[in-house]
Amino acid sequence: SAQRGQYIATKKRFRMGQGLLLTPELKELIEHWINVEHWTPEQIAGNVQDVEVSSSTIRDWSKRGLINIRTHKYHRQDGSPKQRELAKNQRARQREIARLRENLQKSGELVRHSIYDRSPVVAKRKQFGHWEIDLVLPMKQNNGQYQDHSAIMTVVERKTRFYALIKVKSKQSKDMIEAFKLFYERYGKSVRTITADNGSEFISWDFLEYVQKELKIKLYYCTPSSPHQRGSNENRNGKLRDWFPKGTSFKPVRQKQLDEVADKMNTMPMRIALQGNSPIELFDKEYKTMQRYRRAYEKRKLKQSKQN
Repeated sequence: SAQRGQYIATKKRFRMGQGLLLTPELKELIEHWINVEHWTPEQIAGNVQDVEVSSSTIRDWSKRGLINIRTHKYHRQDGSPKQRELAKNQRARQREIARLRENLQKSGELVRHSIYDRSPVVAKRKQFGHWEIDLVLPMKQNNGQYQDHSAIMTVVERKTRFYALIKVKSKQSKDMIEAFKLFYERYGKSVRTITADNGSEFISWDFLEYVQKELKIKLYYCTPSSPHQRGSNENRNGKLRDWFPKGTSFKPVRQKQLDEVADKMNTMPMRIALQGNSPIELFDKEYKTMQRYRRAYEKRKLKQSKQN
C-alpha cells in the first residue's frame, strides 16, 4: 500500500535527526540523584526541574551504559544472563500451571479460583449476589495465643453492603462449615459468588469442597496480604468494632446478639457508598428483583423442555 508506505516513511523520518539529549551536566545531575540521593528514575523525571526527560529514557541510557547507576535496592537486577534465564523459567512454569489448572477445570476437578478470574461485573459492583467473607478473631493472651477459639464470620454483599454475622465455634473445618450452613440457610438464594482471603479457615479442602462442590458456589481467593481486594468487608469489620472492640472475648456472644448488631448496621444510611440509602433497603429491592428473574428463567426453561 502506497499510503501505508508513506505513513511508515514519514514516521521514521520524524525520528531522524533527534540528537542525544544527554549532556555532561545532565549526566552528572541524574547520577547524583540516583547514586547519592537514592531517587528512582520516576521520582527524578517527575520532580527534578532541570531533568526534562522521561523515566524510561533514563533507564534506557543506563542500559546503554551512557550513565553510571550504582546497584541499590531501588533497581531490579534483571539484566544478567542468569537472571534473564530465571525469569524465562518462571514464566514457563506459570504457563504450565495455568495450562494444568485449565485442564482440571474442564474435567470438573475442584480447584481454587483466583480473584483475577472473576468477571469484571463483580469488581464494578453492577450485579447483585457477589459476597465477601472474612473472620473476625477474639482477644489474644500475653503470649500471642488466642484466649478462646470462637470467632465471628462476617459476610458482606458487594453491591448493597448488606452485612451478615455468624458465630463460629472455632476455625476448624467442621465448625466453619456449620457456620456457613447457617449463612446459606438465610441468604443462599442471593449468593452468586464468594470472595475470601487466604486464611487457613477458608482454604481448607473440606470448606472448599462444601462451598464449591455441594452448594455449587464459586469461591474466589484474594492475593495474599491484599485486604483492599475485599474493601467492603474490611470497612464493615472496622465498624463492627464499635460493638466488639479489639480485645473482646467472643465466648459470651450469642447468635441473637450478632443478629441485633447486624440489623443496626444494615439500617444505617451510607451517605457516600449508597447515596444515603441503607443496606437493608437496597438488599430487599435487589433480592426481590433477583428472585423475579429466576422465576421467569425457570418458567422459560420448563416451557422449552416440554416443547422438546
